[in-house]
Amino acid sequence: MAVVTTQVSASSLNTTFAANCPELALNLRAETADDLDFAATLYASTRQAEMDVLAWSDAEKSAFCRMQFNAQHSHYVGHYPGVRFLMIERDGVRVGRVYVEQTAKALLLMEITLSPEQRGAGVGGAIAVALLQHARANALPMHLHVEPLNPAKRLYERLGFRDVETQGFYTFMVCDPASESGQLNTNS
Repeated sequence: MAVVTTQVSASSLNTTFAANCPELALNLRAETADDLDFAATLYASTRQAEMDVLAWSDAEKSAFCRMQFNAQHSHYVGHYPGVRFLMIERDGVRVGRVYVEQTAKALLLMEITLSPEQRGAGVGGAIAVALLQHARANALPMHLHVEPLNPAKRLYERLGFRDVETQGFYTFMVCDPASESGQLNTNS
């Protein structure tokens, strides 16, 4: 029997958040041109430790991070035709971004980036669980790349992702639709 595939959307994920974690007050919406400066600042926050050791001026660091953000964004637009660029809001305030692409073969989590004060607060986990539930409902594996030392890697392992291979600086991870994923395993 063929599975009817439903495309991932902000509204379907928002329904999942309302049912599974209303206390987080999460809302996803499409990213707009008005969000790009926020997204660039968010990106720069993930590079802060690298920037701290450079003997560059604040202006040089800011320009470098903006150039890197622009290059990343252009790459995503040019290479992932079905990407969904979504903003994460909590209590009506932008707190992050999630980029995801669904194809006929897989759901690719390209990025979850949260503002520093939201990291470790359950937001990333709630988003990953909602995406896994969507993938399972559509009989799709979920793929992602993560830096080996990124604290989110442990989260992905608890959710049932397994390492497949190292690709450059990243570990390629997969969670199969038949696995017991979609719930946080707090025993690991």
